[in-house]
Amino acid sequence: MKKNIIYIWCVVVLLCGCGDFLEEQSQDLTYATNCVDLEELLVGGAYAAHTTNFKMLHVMDDDVNEFVYGTTQKGLTRGKLAGFYSWAKDPCIDEDGEYDDPVWSELYTYIGVTNAVLDKVDDFTDDLEEERNRVKGQAYFLRAYYYYYLVNLYAKPYSKITSESDLGVPLKTFAFIDDRYWGRASVAEVYDQIVNDLKTSIHCFSGMIPKSYYWAGEDAARVLLSRVYCYMGRWDSIPEVCNPLLKKYSLFDAVRNEGLIAAERSQYLISPSSPELIFTMGKSHRDGMFWEISSQPTSISTFQVSDELYALYNQDDCRKTLLFTYLRGGYYPKITKAGNNSTFLNEYISDIFTLRLSEVYLNLAEASAMTGDEAGARELLQELREKRIKSSSVGTVTESGENLIEKIRLERRLELPFEGHRWFDLRRYAVCPNYVMTKEIRHNHYTHTTGGLQMPGAYEGYYLLPPYPSNNWVLPIPGFEIEENEGRMENNERYESILY
Repeated sequence: MKKNIIYIWCVVVLLCGCGDFLEEQSQDLTYATNCVDLEELLVGGAYAAHTTNFKMLHVMDDDVNEFVYGTTQKGLTRGKLAGFYSWAKDPCIDEDGEYDDPVWSELYTYIGVTNAVLDKVDDFTDDLEEERNRVKGQAYFLRAYYYYYLVNLYAKPYSKITSESDLGVPLKTFAFIDDRYWGRASVAEVYDQIVNDLKTSIHCFSGMIPKSYYWAGEDAARVLLSRVYCYMGRWDSIPEVCNPLLKKYSLFDAVRNEGLIAAERSQYLISPSSPELIFTMGKSHRDGMFWEISSQPTSISTFQVSDELYALYNQDDCRKTLLFTYLRGGYYPKITKAGNNSTFLNEYISDIFTLRLSEVYLNLAEASAMTGDEAGARELLQELREKRIKSSSVGTVTESGENLIEKIRLERRLELPFEGHRWFDLRRYAVCPNYVMTKEIRHNHYTHTTGGLQMPGAYEGYYLLPPYPSNNWVLPIPGFEIEENEGRMENNERYESILY
């Protein structure tokens, strides 16, 4: 970002086509004259339509392991993500040296655009109030979404005990911002901003129907707000936010449609036609990092589904074949679950930026269990499981107390793998005021063999991430941001990772 001065409200980014996300931003800059111009600026400059920089979210948790095959190849995805996979002190280092963290810069650029739009939108008094509200609703939602990622990547998880003193991320809500000497707000302040933005977004969107699942709307803001409330332990606020969604969407019946899954891509769990899909944007962040091919490559340097995760699925759980595919000794997430396909008319379903009904069920179940309505939690969990697991094996949810919480957390892991939840969930479970769960993570490390093209990688040892509050559960603030602030911005402490 480097002393990035955001003053964009006078700019309109021209669209390539009506309603489509930009392939690239136009170099022709003009003054915005109405809300349509501002909405186009959001589409071209604030929706994460083309980012693929969030791959590291898939390699830091306990759902992955390395997979190496054949002779050495330089420049593959594994190299770029190796520092995140090993929880290195400075993860932004690959075989070519240190590189700038693109996620931090990209998210603050998006936030800058939303700030610019919000600064300008109320000037267009000739436009209908509904048009201004639609623009504001999108801007507030997107800003909240991006701060949610920033605070959960670069700050400690929200704790009611320490959130007011824990360092969050710079909180920038103005159109004109000089990055120099900009300090870190507290975790509590960032979360308060996220909640306020989402509440405002819901209010602005009231009664509106988004143009498609690619456009933010009231329902998307409700899902994200319920997730944030889970992180904050505000479970009593979740039913009011989520209950309206249960009447508008339905769960995909993977059991009833089991025979169609392979033949008809429109029946996938996540697709443009899924009854669960509420909102999505951007491309898949999993392309290139999980190998899914039928050919026989001479070299593989990638990641697989961990044995631990795959073993958790019941044999009659339809998600086992719906979500994963087998190739050469291991399982991989199906990119079609969150990618593009000609059957989908080249429409993208993001893995990171997707909101769907099953999360609503899980957020509600967690809220119910945490507030004493265990019967309600069991009912929600039972309904979800009956759509995923064959009747012969689905059983009945009977757990209570801590066992019920563990059941909900397990179901969340099974339902939402590689959708950007697991790393954040492990962090928040570690500071949960009711049921603390901490876990160490072990990642095996392999190197390419010199013995031939058809040889599996050689086991070299493993990296170990101790349970939270180990420092490496929080990413470092990028070096360029620290440099620009001339030491005035405190960085997160991290230690050197060790190969055992």
